[in-house]
Amino acid sequence: MPTPLQVTVQEKDVLRLVLDFLRRRELYLSMRAVERESGVVNGLYSDDVLFLRQLILDGQWDDALEFIQPVERVASFDSKQFRYLILKHKLLEMLCMRGEDLQQLQIEFSTEELAGCLNELEPFCPSREDYNSLCLLLTLPRLTDHAAYKDWSPSSARAKCFEDVCPLVSRFLPVEKNLKESDFASSGDRLLQLLVKGMLFESCVDFCQQKATGKDMGDASVSGMLHGTEADDSDLSLLSWLQSIPPTAFNCPFEQRALKLTVEKIVKPSTSWSEQIMTPMTPTPGSKSRMNPSPSPTTPTLYRSRPWSSNRLSQTLSTTLESALLNPVPKGEDNGVPEALSKSFANFHLGDPPAGHNNTFSGPLAPVAEAAERQTGGNPAAGSQLPQGHQLQSTPRSSRDVSETDLKQSRDRLQREWQEQERRRLLLQQQLMDGHSPELGAAVPTNQESVPWAPPAFTPVSTVEDVQAIRAVTFDPTGEFYAVGSNSKILKICRDAPDKEESPHRPIVLYKRMRHHKGSIYCIAWSPTNNLIATGSNDKLIKVVQFDPGRCNTVGPDTDLTFHDGTIRDLVFQTGTTRGPTLISGGAGDCNIFVTDCTKGQPMHVMSGHTDHVLALYSQDEMLVSGSQDRTVRLWDLRSPKCVQVIGTPGSDTGQGSIAQSVAVDRSGRLLATGQEDSSIMLYDIRGGRVLQTYHPHTGEVRSVRFSTKGYYLLCGSYDGNITMSNMTGDLLRPVEYGVVGQHQDKVIQCRWHPQKPRFLSSSADRTVRLWYLDEGI
Repeated sequence: MPTPLQVTVQEKDVLRLVLDFLRRRELYLSMRAVERESGVVNGLYSDDVLFLRQLILDGQWDDALEFIQPVERVASFDSKQFRYLILKHKLLEMLCMRGEDLQQLQIEFSTEELAGCLNELEPFCPSREDYNSLCLLLTLPRLTDHAAYKDWSPSSARAKCFEDVCPLVSRFLPVEKNLKESDFASSGDRLLQLLVKGMLFESCVDFCQQKATGKDMGDASVSGMLHGTEADDSDLSLLSWLQSIPPTAFNCPFEQRALKLTVEKIVKPSTSWSEQIMTPMTPTPGSKSRMNPSPSPTTPTLYRSRPWSSNRLSQTLSTTLESALLNPVPKGEDNGVPEALSKSFANFHLGDPPAGHNNTFSGPLAPVAEAAERQTGGNPAAGSQLPQGHQLQSTPRSSRDVSETDLKQSRDRLQREWQEQERRRLLLQQQLMDGHSPELGAAVPTNQESVPWAPPAFTPVSTVEDVQAIRAVTFDPTGEFYAVGSNSKILKICRDAPDKEESPHRPIVLYKRMRHHKGSIYCIAWSPTNNLIATGSNDKLIKVVQFDPGRCNTVGPDTDLTFHDGTIRDLVFQTGTTRGPTLISGGAGDCNIFVTDCTKGQPMHVMSGHTDHVLALYSQDEMLVSGSQDRTVRLWDLRSPKCVQVIGTPGSDTGQGSIAQSVAVDRSGRLLATGQEDSSIMLYDIRGGRVLQTYHPHTGEVRSVRFSTKGYYLLCGSYDGNITMSNMTGDLLRPVEYGVVGQHQDKVIQCRWHPQKPRFLSSSADRTVRLWYLDEGI
């Protein structure tokens, strides 16, 4: 018996045939679904190009621009053309969205965002005519009203965009030299060719079988594609018959037969693209400016509801805002009224404040907090009562009177505060130029018109450098090590310098892993136990590794968590838990917060509530705080788990709230601090359910807030390049004193305190992480 003919079919190759078939027929949604479920892509790309492809096909335009920044430093790279193609497709997608009913996607954006995208695109347009033609699209009710975009859809446009940019980047991000394109890519509509040849093969086998049995069947016919023939799919009789034909039979010329192939193309259903789109345009959170690694200000705000409406806010906040509007107290009538909330914070901190600090502050109260103390039926701190002669006004004024009076008072107050802050800034700048810095614990002048508060002086003693912006830093629980994650996908673990080495020194890099993620490392956390390090990225992946301090290396396999469908913006380990390492993570995509058992690598809970990207998380025992692009801060009980309170950011009552970029809680669990996109910091009394005050120590987005170990100071990092420290030891209903303690050459992204000593880390878009020392304790 002859030896069987061995044929090996790889399912990956079959999928590549299918993907090529779908791409040629512009069935991009089906193509992406197959790719995501199988992990197979038709084509030979490097890992970097594959990641760029994923960003473009998912509509993450700003991330794509950020990803290519290292390549833009190469002189021969056509950066202008690349940015033109990306921004043009982004603009077209925004224009298409404008003319569609996108309620099911909860997409909305403003005309200013469209104009901002056009302004961003203008310098990269090949000619003025191209720019004018794009501007002309703004005048059309729908993008598809233009003849050139009659059949335009985001899914096909994204695929076309990648096909256009791929030649620009491929030679700068090459694949391995020993790989061949033919082994990874199907082309020439190969699937259809194989199907036709298979049908012909079946027809020939059937013809030969009938000839061999003496049946008269006339000319051979091709059977249908779906039902096939009686020939067995593994029957090689045809090959045997051909081999048995004598050579003389091939001396005579065969009659040439032509194959007439007709392909009846499918007709796509005439549905709106918004009903079929798999991944809506995914922005990074908006910002006031574009600098590495900030997102674009022109990215539409997606998945946005109206969190500032009264029915979406917590009851305590709604009551406070209502009181501020309906029960204002005229000026001059509040002298002598005891500060109930101030008394409740008299013993707020667990430790004693440093000697010499004066808790008295002067200046007006924040309007919301002031009104909250006077609302009818309020619940002031125990033991405090309102004296006679200071009864609350219960007769509300008209909304017109409230608006005019409040606007005038607010304008005057803001003008005074701005003048005072500018005076303080100039004085502080003069102090820094003169090299003057009061010692820690020095008496603070009680006269606000004199010298502003001077925070403790910190000195950068160590700097970790990278080739791209560094987003994420964290200390280990002992403070001996710290981990660094950057946009270059590199994970580094460094050792803190010995106490005796106070002069500037080079960092000790104990561990370095290249390409820890496929994309930028956005966040990093170190578990309280077991030395687990978790990182999140815009590759939608969380990696958990275990670090062995003794060997200065990771041990065991990495754990990949893949349940997020968007960029992981922040993650924290739960503290004070007895059930093993528990990781909490949130980000873009479905805006859910996942609580994961790291031992099993499986989510225990999925907490929903935010309507936009989750940008910041902070865990303290069974309490979790989350800040979001939906302009709310939520408090969660991890034992349930459920949301127990929703807090609107400053201005939410008027629909002008700012994005909550960072959150932190002091060690008592009573004081919440949030940093907003509008450069403000909000202090919130968790137990009292009220805003204490909002102040502006920065001129850019506040991207990091953290309380010191004892809770006396609040460390803040901002996109203005400054690191400030605020004094939390006084009356928190009065203006908070603050000062600059450090600076970077570019945006400050994260600041983290040392768990035991008066030191902190700061990461920046200037591609450095700095370790700051203070000689005296905090």
